[in-house]
Amino acid sequence: MQQAPWSVVALMVFLFCVQVGAEPKNLCPNPGAEAAGEGNLPAGWRLEGGGERVWATDAAHSGQRSLKITSPGGTTASWLSDLIPLPKPGRRFALSVRAKLANVTGKGGAAIVLYTMGADGKRNGQTAHLTLGGAGNAVAATDWTQYFSVSEPLGEHVKYVCVNLRLYGASGTAWFDDIVLTEFEQYHLKQPRAIRRGLALRNAAIVCSPPLQRHAANLRDALKLDLPIVGDDVHLEQDKRDLIVLGNLTNNRVAERLYLHSYTCEDLNFPGKGGYVLRPLTNPLGFGQNFLVVGASDEVGLGRAIERLAQEKPAADGVLRLPLMVQTGEGYGGLSRYPWPGSGPRREMAHVAAYMKSGDLDHVRKYREEVLKSWFIPDEQLFAEDHSLHL
Repeated sequence: MQQAPWSVVALMVFLFCVQVGAEPKNLCPNPGAEAAGEGNLPAGWRLEGGGERVWATDAAHSGQRSLKITSPGGTTASWLSDLIPLPKPGRRFALSVRAKLANVTGKGGAAIVLYTMGADGKRNGQTAHLTLGGAGNAVAATDWTQYFSVSEPLGEHVKYVCVNLRLYGASGTAWFDDIVLTEFEQYHLKQPRAIRRGLALRNAAIVCSPPLQRHAANLRDALKLDLPIVGDDVHLEQDKRDLIVLGNLTNNRVAERLYLHSYTCEDLNFPGKGGYVLRPLTNPLGFGQNFLVVGASDEVGLGRAIERLAQEKPAADGVLRLPLMVQTGEGYGGLSRYPWPGSGPRREMAHVAAYMKSGDLDHVRKYREEVLKSWFIPDEQLFAEDHSLHL
């Protein structure tokens, strides 16, 4: 079973809250690769790994020079910046790069990342990784494109960072130019109301249709709480209690409403026979209630979901806080045809669908990378090219 935190949306909002202000200082040395250093290399940059690395004049986004990598594959070929001292600990950093790719394919494709270093200058980690294209069997051939990534907060143990531009085991050619590394300033949006996470069991109810009454009673006994059981015709606009919703699209009208708003996925196909989902939702409809969907495709799975939920204990304040829990069952074949052919060049929402049906945070990270690739594309171009970009 895989578990993940309660909300993809919260992660996405956090990514896009960028403060607009004065032009920040670029910390990257020789960001346009125009200044000469020693040994026919650009100042502030050195080589790492294999492949052919050239201080190139055959392509540049601006000026006359760029950082070029050509590799037959099977090795990691990189340009690595000099050590960049951090102004203060605990900050996040934004990395922007212009790149041009020619037939890049294999393993991790073309990528950018920040290496982190301690006081001794030795590497102790990495952050802000972003795949630009060509990973696995994909083939990337692009003109100059701007890419953007954001680091995690860097702790006291990180004194320096280095910008790493690379072909990660991939074959092909990549050019890099106009590298920008700045402190990332987060703008905190004011919430119209405070976000209340978890299920307040002291003021909650179980929602089910008549055929599922037995399971609702079993759940109440398993939780050892005298929770009221209400029908699936409950008025959500008026009932302010937190609600535990049993069932799926076909046998619970509240689950159907959540399903049709794309907050849940549980139906007769997913999670499959004997499978189950525990899906926490934070005020999804805007009426003030939090939901916990105890979902399954059949009654066997619903019984297993109740058994799993009974293992969870509320906190001292009576609030039950759960991650998304998914256990697929017999007959569920996965997202075999998503994205659909001809449905758009990116179909970035495929990663969200995969997360919703697995609870695997790796899909959230992939979604983040896909959306960050579109960061600098004008809205008009996005709307013209890909109706599926929802943010």
